[in-house]
Amino acid sequence: MMGKEELEAFAREAAKTLKTEQDFNNSRTMLTKVTVEAALNAKLDDHLGYARHEQLPSENSRPPGGLHLTMAVTRNCLQGQN
Repeated sequence: MMGKEELEAFAREAAKTLKTEQDFNNSRTMLTKVTVEAALNAKLDDHLGYARHEQLPSENSRPPGGLHLTMAVTRNCLQGQN
């Protein structure tokens, strides 16, 4: 994790490339998206008990807490009906 000084230095360097209000808005949107995705992925990894790209637990074991995910696809979903 970046410290306060490192984050400020990064922000100052990135700000040098911003020329218009649209540049600022695009940069802000991208930074928000990346930050939210990273936070959600960390939360998901914590919830599942393993990281996204790690090998899944063996078939005979379950993630911590005995939770297990099941995905069901119905005929209506396949036909594009909700």
